[in-house]
Amino acid sequence: MNTIKFIVAAIIFVSISAFISAPSISLSPQEQEGLIKMREEEKLAHDVYKAMIEKWDHQVFKNISQSEARHTEMVKNLLAKYNLEDPYVEGVGKFQNTELQTLYNQLVAKGSQSLQDAFEVGATIEDLDIADLDQLLSQTEQKDLVEVYTALRAGSYNHMNAFIRQLSKYDVTYQPKYMSESSFLEVQSNNSEKGNHSCSGSQNQHKCGQKGGCKSSTKACAGKGSGGKCHSEKSK
Repeated sequence: MNTIKFIVAAIIFVSISAFISAPSISLSPQEQEGLIKMREEEKLAHDVYKAMIEKWDHQVFKNISQSEARHTEMVKNLLAKYNLEDPYVEGVGKFQNTELQTLYNQLVAKGSQSLQDAFEVGATIEDLDIADLDQLLSQTEQKDLVEVYTALRAGSYNHMNAFIRQLSKYDVTYQPKYMSESSFLEVQSNNSEKGNHSCSGSQNQHKCGQKGGCKSSTKACAGKGSGGKCHSEKSK
């Protein structure tokens, strides 16, 4: 009799635990697809940056790759919460998503040509991330998804600005390929708020061609009007 009571109690405990841990609201198919794709997209960023570290051993890739590892874990936790299959494939440069697999191969090949190309690849990855995160945020009102996607996008803003600053040293102005113009302005605004100004982009309020150019020692101008002469010793 005691054994039966123990079994019944165990069943009730397991059932209650499952109920508590399970999300009370299920995700739409669109939300599920977006979450699964973002898991691999964050891995793409991490793996490309790992390849760039091996090729160029530059600190900017080391710093950002660590951040991307945390980002993909954040998405992994959401997949687990909603009992979704994790598409993660062990091994650097391996993906279930065939489009991301092809993109990884292309980006690593381009980034291996020169350090400048590597920085352009980095900016392109963050460009894609921001565009996709903008779309995912427009497709959901789930609080936990919104919080994670917003955090990932803020990280991508910072990462993109880091790559833009590196490109400015080559007198290169990055032109977005995926994100909207308004999002790119937001990226630049985010950079300005932190005091790490990059005077690149035709829409940036910090015009390099204005009289006096860049006055702050932390600014790095890359516009046509700058002539690449705004680089201070600190920005180098």
